[in-house]
Amino acid sequence: MEELLQKSISNVQNAFTGPKNTQELIAQVQKVMPMNPLHYEILCVKGQTSAFSAKIDVRLKSEEHINAFINGYGSRNNETLRISKTKRISTVQNPFQLVKYFRCHHNTRYEATSLASDILTVNPSKRFKNTSCPFSLIIRLRKNPEETEMSSVIDLEWNHNHSVKSLQSLTFKDIPDSIVHQIKDMFSRGLLPGAAHKELMHQLRSECKNDLEYHQRLADRSEIPRRKDFNDIYSDFKKELYGTGSLSTMFFFYPSATN
Repeated sequence: MEELLQKSISNVQNAFTGPKNTQELIAQVQKVMPMNPLHYEILCVKGQTSAFSAKIDVRLKSEEHINAFINGYGSRNNETLRISKTKRISTVQNPFQLVKYFRCHHNTRYEATSLASDILTVNPSKRFKNTSCPFSLIIRLRKNPEETEMSSVIDLEWNHNHSVKSLQSLTFKDIPDSIVHQIKDMFSRGLLPGAAHKELMHQLRSECKNDLEYHQRLADRSEIPRRKDFNDIYSDFKKELYGTGSLSTMFFFYPSATN
């Protein structure tokens, strides 16, 4: 199985046409890496700055380090990655103990948007996330990582088929836990979803130096969730307080003492 996987990866890497290990490509890999250059070594990079394949030795000694790397990568590059698969390896011959596969969140499994071209033919203005993005990132953790300086290997295929900086792509980013907690704090102070949404927008406005920065950050769902998100968070907030998302349902189960 591992041989088949390696062969598949090799075939994909060979599909990246262009020069190899140029200073421009090395600089592009360094640009996307969320780490001090002393903590990784670029073994090979091939392709173009717009689409390249790279193999990188890196200091990631545990699964927690890997998860922290993915969070840092997403923040640095305005990208949102999803875990595709985690493989724990027990065979003695294999030099790795853990392999984690990541995909771009613009490559979704949602059936309603799986055939993007057909949907756009019927409704050209339709807005949805799925672009079947071919981006791939694989991290392999070596056995006995404490015994080696470069304890993991990264295979990065940076070939997004969409912009990662457009206003539309920003609207699909995940909502961080810190923002959810901030919004729930507003609800605990008595604000309803509409008022909480306006207050967060006013706060953002006060932090921005100009209109351009404001509109860029306003489009970013990880900073200002959509109004529907506020409604959903409010439903969760009520459920945490009352055990249900609906006050009418709560009173249905708990009739008054006079009945």
